[in-house]
Parts: sequence; structure tokens; C-alpha cells
Amino acid sequence: MLRLVVVLTAAVLLTAQSPIPLPVPRPSHEAPQAPQVNPQQQSENNVSGQSFPDSLTITRKDSASEKQHEDGGGGATEVSILGVKISLGELLLGLGTFGLWFATQRLVSEAKATSQRQLRAYLLPEIATITDYASVQPSPPPVFTGRVAGLVQIKNSGQTPAYDVLHWGEVVVMPIALESTLTLPAEMLNNGSNTVGPGSFAQKTGWASGPLTAIEIAEIRAGTTAVYVHGKITYRDAFKRKRESTYRLFYCGNWPPAQGATLSFCAAGNSSN
Repeated sequence: MLRLVVVLTAAVLLTAQSPIPLPVPRPSHEAPQAPQVNPQQQSENNVSGQSFPDSLTITRKDSASEKQHEDGGGGATEVSILGVKISLGELLLGLGTFGLWFATQRLVSEAKATSQRQLRAYLLPEIATITDYASVQPSPPPVFTGRVAGLVQIKNSGQTPAYDVLHWGEVVVMPIALESTLTLPAEMLNNGSNTVGPGSFAQKTGWASGPLTAIEIAEIRAGTTAVYVHGKITYRDAFKRKRESTYRLFYCGNWPPAQGATLSFCAAGNSSN
């Protein structure tokens, strides 16, 4: 009974729908016509998502968007530099490349400067002593009798030779309060330059301008007067750069000084480049 009801219901539903008209056969000599489609059926087909061979979709494309797509699709910004048009990406790439080149050049320059600092010559005082006339050997000429002698030994502590070395020095006995009046020659007279190799020494001996007086000896012992040994060294390093070193040392205390008495560096007057 239930099966009979279902069959009758299906038959009623099928007969209620409008039949789809079929194309009428025509003679072969007549041009075929497009089949007729029921508007109601076409609407139902569109709702159900079915597509028929005779349905067409027309899409209108904007000519500006097509041109943009052909040029590279998408909003590429261009800039003009000296009349040459380049894209923003190319500009950024160029700036990045320049920055990389600049950083590389800086590293090379710093490496070169570091190498020169490690290899260049350095001429500086290594030993400085004073002594009286009687202790100097071999015995100096009688003209130096009673004078103070100052000995300065300089050393090349670099790894390459120092060329065209000139060394000027002076021994001065003066009150400590007048130390700032000591001066160095602006120009060095080339009375004979020499070369000092790596690890080698060069020595210079100077004399005070006159014999010490009893007052000066007393003031040296009291610490109000000192014996100053100061000087200037000029030379050229292996990289053909002119170099200069200056020194200023002093002694005060027991007199006569002990054999090989050393001097102390002053707060000013010592430099090197």
C-alpha cells in the first residue's frame, strides 16, 4: 500500500512540470535554428548551477588595466635620475650595492692602516742617564771640565728601518719652576743623518753649557733645581711618512749622582706620531 502511494505521488509531480519543447525536425535544405528554451526552465537551470552549451558569459576588460598588466602587473613605481628612468627596485638595489662597496673600501683602508702601524719604525728614548765630568769615559776634552753630561739612547722598536734619522739634544740646569721655557728647534739641521734598523740603538751624548756652581748643586740636592735632558728625533719610516718624537726628562737629588743614575719623564714635552 505504501509503495503504491509513493508511485502515485511521483507521477503527479512529473506531470505537473512543464515539458521541455524538443526541436522540430526540418528538411536538410533549411538552415538549422537554435533550439527554443523555456524561460522558466532556463531560470531553474541557472539556480541549480547547471551550464548549457548555448549560454555565454561576456566580460568587459578595462584597457588601462590590460596595459598595466602588460607593463609588469602591478603598480611598479619609476623614478627619473638624470633623464634615465629606473624602477624603485633597481634604485634600491643600486643603493645597496654602493653601500656594500663603501663598507668594503673602508675595511680595506683600515686593514692597510693597521698593517702599517704594526710594521712601521718607532724611535723613542730607551735609556737616559746623567753623570759628572769625572765619570765620563773615555775622558772628554778639558773644555768640559765640571760640566754635567747627559746620555740618551734611542731604540727602533718597530719592524722596519727608520731612515734619515736626525737627533737633536740639550742638557740644561735650571729651576724647576722655569721648565715650561724649554724649547725645541723648529727645523733640524742635517749635519749627517743615519739609518736605525729594527731593534737597533743609536746613542747621543750632550753637555751642559757650563760648570755647575755651588748654588746650583745645593738647589739640585734640595729639589728646587733640576738637570733637564730634552731633545727631538725626526726620521722617515718604510712607508715614506715623516715621523717625529720628542722627549723631556729631569734629575734632582743626591749630587754627584750615582753611576748610571736614571732620569724621570716630565709631565710635558714627550710626544710621538
